[in-house]
Amino acid sequence: MTTLGDTPPTVSPLPPPESAVPIVMSTMQIDPAQYTYQQAGGRWRALLFAIAGLLYLVRRQPSVRALLVVTIVCVLLARWLQISLELFLEMLLVIGLVWITEALNTAIEAAVDIMAPDYHPLAKVSKDVAASASLIAMFLATIVTALILVPPLIARLS
Repeated sequence: MTTLGDTPPTVSPLPPPESAVPIVMSTMQIDPAQYTYQQAGGRWRALLFAIAGLLYLVRRQPSVRALLVVTIVCVLLARWLQISLELFLEMLLVIGLVWITEALNTAIEAAVDIMAPDYHPLAKVSKDVAASASLIAMFLATIVTALILVPPLIARLS
């Protein structure tokens, strides 16, 4: 036991070279099937689970419902404005980024809720940082989509 005046023991940040390989290889030897309660059971079932997750997002997350409306409006507006395929794909990529970050944010929040059912400052940090990823993606998508859609929209309406 150390006291206030004692110097803490020195800890090397890297393992000795002879033990590095077993450490790196140990993660590869873990079989996730041993630790999951529900296995996909094939590609079809995995697809069904992914669809279930997407439907959960749309039903339970108000921000995702708003994102669905915005996505539909942007796609319809882009088709009406007849923007180029390249610009359309760029717009879809940034909007897709928002969908991905919303899904990851929801998954992180659910996992944190399981691990920390009571308030904990680090649980709050985890949730806030995950939400900030969605916010950053949304800002990026808004800027890119506006740069793609606003000029042809102004030209079409004038």
